[in-house]
Amino acid sequence: GDTARAYVVFREKGSYRGKIDFRFSGSTNGEFVKYSVPIEWSGVRTPDTAWVYLYSYINNKVSGDGFVIFDDLHFENIGERTGDIVNNNFEDWDNIGVDYPSIWRSVDLLLYENYNIFLADQSVYKIKGKDAFMGGTSLLIKSYDYYGSPRAGYCYIGTDNNDYYTPTFPFTDTFKYLQGYYKYLPAGDDTARINFRAWQAGSSRSYNNFYLHEPVSEWTFFSMPIVYDASRYQPDSAALIIWSTNTDSIHGFNSSIYLDNLELVMEPTPLQLSVKENTLAYSIFPNPFGTKLNITSKAGTYTIQNNIGSILAQGDLSEGNTIINTSNLPANLYILTIQETNNNQWQTKLIKQ
Repeated sequence: GDTARAYVVFREKGSYRGKIDFRFSGSTNGEFVKYSVPIEWSGVRTPDTAWVYLYSYINNKVSGDGFVIFDDLHFENIGERTGDIVNNNFEDWDNIGVDYPSIWRSVDLLLYENYNIFLADQSVYKIKGKDAFMGGTSLLIKSYDYYGSPRAGYCYIGTDNNDYYTPTFPFTDTFKYLQGYYKYLPAGDDTARINFRAWQAGSSRSYNNFYLHEPVSEWTFFSMPIVYDASRYQPDSAALIIWSTNTDSIHGFNSSIYLDNLELVMEPTPLQLSVKENTLAYSIFPNPFGTKLNITSKAGTYTIQNNIGSILAQGDLSEGNTIINTSNLPANLYILTIQETNNNQWQTKLIKQ
């Protein structure tokens, strides 16, 4: 059968001081059983923190559908209760999760998957609404507090821990620029960093850094030149990582870089769009969409553009609901522009599946 585990690690200023590793199996037949386990100390007995881990099983494979219930966790000193663990009876609950872009990894996800811990304040966020690029969903990477010291938040393409410095995704051409849109809110003199690498048959062919120094509070276009070591080699793979601040010099906890619409291109091609706060009453569904798109709005017009600004569909909008046939659009990312008869304009991103 399964074996459950209660595991506690004691530390002083981050250094290991002792542990409790209590493992038990069998059934209590629905009754609560009190247990008391001695602490295995290592040297000095002056810990300032205790990390508590509770497991329903200890093996890689679960034997059945059993469960374990813990309650009233506390420490004792020769029969006398000492400082209680906060919320030791588990009456108060919060919904804690890890947000990360699909096919990307973040420092939050890495810590959760490898150490089963969360940062006190997460480092990578999913941004929606007015703070996002054109009302869609954008990426925010933020520096974080690690035991009183500021650390750089980061996010990179990949699914494994080492994907930020090894060949990770296919690279189909000698693209000359990485472009996109960003906002940067540094703490003090912090500088954000974007690192792009490319390889051919496992050998390095390109290593590029792009630094963002100045505060930018509005969405701004950027283009990062990509330089190759030897033009005769065609790279076949690449890697991309972004830091909220350059790891060589970190000045504050809250340096934040917002990113969206990252692309590899031959020449910089900013979207010719006017981005402003929108107060229109509208509804668009579904998104992602398939062969049909429903738009509920006031009377006006619509246009659907691809990411280089070419208009692929346009027409009139009736007061209320308008159904648009989108069966001829290939799967891709699009920009929808709605313009009402009073010239108010609104734009958002759409995804065709």
